[in-house]
Amino acid sequence: MTVNDTGGHKVRLAAKEGRLEDLRALLDKHSGGMTMYDQQGRTPLFLAAEAGHDECVDELLRRGSDPNLSANRSEGKHSPLTVAAKNGHHACVKLLLAKGARVDHVSEQLDSSGSALSLAVNAGHIPCVRALLIHKASTETQSRSGHTPLSLAAARGRLDCLNALLEHGAQVDARHKDSGRTPFMLACQMGREDCVTALVNASCNKDTSDESGQTGLMLASSMGHRIIVEYLIKAGCDPQVKDNEG
Repeated sequence: MTVNDTGGHKVRLAAKEGRLEDLRALLDKHSGGMTMYDQQGRTPLFLAAEAGHDECVDELLRRGSDPNLSANRSEGKHSPLTVAAKNGHHACVKLLLAKGARVDHVSEQLDSSGSALSLAVNAGHIPCVRALLIHKASTETQSRSGHTPLSLAAARGRLDCLNALLEHGAQVDARHKDSGRTPFMLACQMGREDCVTALVNASCNKDTSDESGQTGLMLASSMGHRIIVEYLIKAGCDPQVKDNEG
């Protein structure tokens, strides 16, 4: 459908603004409005999900809107599910999943790449994280920047998200594709004390090193995270280990 269609514009605007009764009336008059997209390739369902208008999302889905139609019809763009998860719209996430939204669709957009799970974890939206995990979202899908959901949780200090991921079998020692750093090492580097403790309790490898030979203890020390350094030494990490440069 063309982006300049007047009926489609009205449907998109009603969905974006959460005007349910107007949306219903417009869809009754312009049944094709559900598939009419704007200049950014966003459908009414996409706009409603992005803004968190769950009643409008429900109405559009019940009328047959495709939950897997991503922006600009491109596989590398956001889907209604990824934008809903990114923005923390739990009710919309649940509705989309119930109607068959692809749980592991990956956005490749530079500003916010990753699966719905990665995006929800990155922003700390734990209700969305739990909903996605219940629907068997992959815990190992990497974002464009090379992070798994668990490494994002560790780096961001999202303890609730980190624990939920571990409960659902996330690989505790998964490595970043470029740096070779594990979630534990990222938590050490960023000073996330609670996440460091949780990962140690989950039996992560405390002594593994990254591509440059640095361990979690070295990273914590270099960043001045004294409490973590003291904790790791008490936990048995060797302070005498050298990196690749000695």
